[in-house]
Amino acid sequence: MRRRWLVLALMLATAAALVWAIFRGVDVDGVLAALKGASVPALALLVVFSTAIWLVMPTLRWSAVLQVLGVSVSFRQLLRVRVGAQPLKLVVPLRGGEAVRALWLRKRAGTPLAVGLASIVFDMGLVALGQLGLATVALAAVTVGGGPPAALVVASGMLVLAAVGLGSSSAQALGLRLVGAASGRLADRLRPVVTAVAACTALSKARLVALTLATELPEIVSLWAAFQVVGADISLVAVAKGLPFVIAAGLLPISVGGFGTREYAITAVFAGLASPEALVAGALVFSAVEFALPAVLGLVATASVLADLAAEDEQRAG
Repeated sequence: MRRRWLVLALMLATAAALVWAIFRGVDVDGVLAALKGASVPALALLVVFSTAIWLVMPTLRWSAVLQVLGVSVSFRQLLRVRVGAQPLKLVVPLRGGEAVRALWLRKRAGTPLAVGLASIVFDMGLVALGQLGLATVALAAVTVGGGPPAALVVASGMLVLAAVGLGSSSAQALGLRLVGAASGRLADRLRPVVTAVAACTALSKARLVALTLATELPEIVSLWAAFQVVGADISLVAVAKGLPFVIAAGLLPISVGGFGTREYAITAVFAGLASPEALVAGALVFSAVEFALPAVLGLVATASVLADLAAEDEQRAG
């Protein structure tokens, strides 16, 4: 446990260092001026759009995953747990906050812990598939813009492999054996997922993929809108090309919630398309709306979710 909190401290230090590096290379007054001059109506529309997507789409996807695993929980309950777990994902080391969802399913919905954890792993796997879809869109845009066709070929090949993995039970069994050779514990966690995917109908798999794409692709619009809010006239195509690299940087396990790495990546990927001050301002708006705001909104439900878990523990103790 002490090691995990040490990792958290190092991640916080990394985020702080990256933020310092970002502001060191720009005119801070210029950044503040861009933020003060932000379009309030455009910002309001971005907040409504982003928040609506965050509340609805990932919850629908998790609900669909649970149905595949044979678990039925109301959309309202899943939404409350997802929202309440959001702040914990940022403060509990190594994404341990995700486990809160599995614990809630076990204690309040009677779902075996292994199945609850499998739903989280399955859900995160779909997120990775969605990110792959974003990368394919980006590389397609690069190719259309005169970039090397090999980039699109690579991305398309990865999508084909993902499709085979999702649709072929033989490929899934082979993948599980390969994982088991490296880590038996991880293979045990993945086995319920592989079993569930193998039992899925084609329609169920198509629904999961559609929900995933409908959850991930709107991030292109959100980043584009964040730039427009602060007056950075960067095209939607340019954003589609660059966003996957930004997301990849944010997923690196070297900072808390991707803060610092994500903003640094935005200023690097889109350098030259707007002033450095406008890029930093746009990065701050994007992170605030897409990541900080959900964590703040989640605080409304965090207490009730933790109270659910505590009440169950008290009943057992009694």
